[in-house]
Amino acid sequence: MVSPVLDDYGFAVEPKFVAEYEAWRESHRAAETETSSQWIDPSTLPVAERRPRLEQLCVAGFPSEHRALMWALSSGAARRKEACDANCQTGHFYAELLEQNRNVPRTPEPGPAEAHEEFLRKIGVMRPPQPRAPPAFYEIWKDLRRTFPGHAFFATPDGELRLRNVLEAFARFNDSIGYCQGMNFVAGWLLLVTGSDEAAFYLLVQIVEHLCAGVYSKSMVSIQLDTKVLETLLDERLPAVAAALRRPALEGALNLLVTKWFICLFISILPSETMLRVWDQFFLHGQTALLTAALALLDTFQLEVRSAEDIAALFEVLQLKLRTLYDGDALVQAMSAIELTDDHCEALYKRHRDSVSAPAAPIGRKKPEAQDSQDMVDRALPWAFASGLALGAAVTAVSVVLATKRK
Repeated sequence: MVSPVLDDYGFAVEPKFVAEYEAWRESHRAAETETSSQWIDPSTLPVAERRPRLEQLCVAGFPSEHRALMWALSSGAARRKEACDANCQTGHFYAELLEQNRNVPRTPEPGPAEAHEEFLRKIGVMRPPQPRAPPAFYEIWKDLRRTFPGHAFFATPDGELRLRNVLEAFARFNDSIGYCQGMNFVAGWLLLVTGSDEAAFYLLVQIVEHLCAGVYSKSMVSIQLDTKVLETLLDERLPAVAAALRRPALEGALNLLVTKWFICLFISILPSETMLRVWDQFFLHGQTALLTAALALLDTFQLEVRSAEDIAALFEVLQLKLRTLYDGDALVQAMSAIELTDDHCEALYKRHRDSVSAPAAPIGRKKPEAQDSQDMVDRALPWAFASGLALGAAVTAVSVVLATKRK
C-alpha cells in the first residue's frame, strides 16, 4: 500500500492533487526561506513601531518557525498570559488550571438514573452525590477521538492528552462557555502550530472571548449576525453574488457557508498553508479578517456561485475549488484589495444587532425553517470536520427540508 503524501502539518493530500501540491510546496519553501532570512522580531521594536511591523509581516506571511510568537503578539495572548500569571498564587496560571483538573473524577456521563437520583437528593431522600466532572468535560471527552482522526499526532496518547488539557483548561477558565462544537479542531490546530499546550490555551482564550466573541455559543446568534453583516457587504461590494445567493434555489446557502467557515476558521476548507495565512490576518484583525476572506473567496469564485443550480451543487464545486487553493499569496492580495476596515464592520454589526435579537427571533430560538436548517448543520458538523468538509449530504438534506416547507 502506497503511503499518502502529507502536508507540512501531517494532513494527507488527496492523491489527485499531489503533483499540483508538491510543485506549489517547492516554491513556497523557497519563498519562506527568503522571508526568514530577513526576519526582524517585532517584540524587540519600540511599542509604537510594533503594530505597523506586524501588519507588514502579516501580509508577507509569518514564517512557520515564528508563527506562534507572532500570533501571541498580534492577538493579545502574550499580554493575557502575563496578566494571568501575575494574578495567581504560583505565578503559573495554566499549571494551576491543570492541577485543578487533575482531580476531576473520570466517571461516565450522568444518564437518566443519575438525573432521577439528583432529584431525590434535592428533596432530601438520598445521600449527597458522588463528585462528578463539570458537564463540559463530558462533551470534550466525546470529541477527543473525533478530532482529526487518522492524524499521527492526535492518534497518540500524548497528543490526545495535550488536546484534552487545553480544552479542559479553557472549560475551567470560562465555565459560562465551557465547550462548544468546533473548539476541539481549533485547539488541535493551535497545538500543531505552537507545539505548546500553554500557548494553545491562551490563543484559544483570545479566539473565543475576543476575536470571535459570541461565535462559540449554544444559541448561534452570533453566526446569524455574521451572516447579516456579510450579506450587507456582498450588497455593497459584490451585488451580482448577493443576488445569486438570494435565489430560491440557494435559500439558506450564505448562512450555511458562514456557519462552516467561521466556526471552524476555515479548517478543512482551505489547504493547511492557505488557511494559516488567513489565520495570520485573523489574529491581527479578528472578525474583520474572516469577513474579508469570505468576500475574497466569493469574489474569486463568483462564476461558480452565480451558476450553481442548488445548494448541494454550490457546496460541491466550492469544496473542490477551495481545497486546491494553494496560492495563499493570491488570497491575501485579494483580501488586501478589498480594503475592509474594522470601523465599517463594527458599524454594520451595530446596525444588525437588534434585528438578530428582536422578539420575532429571540436569542436561543430561531424561526422553524431556520431551526430545521441549523439543526441539520449542527448534527453534521462532527462528521463533516472528520471527513474534510464532506457537507454535501447534509446540505442536500437541508435543501429538501426547505423545499418541502416552501410547498
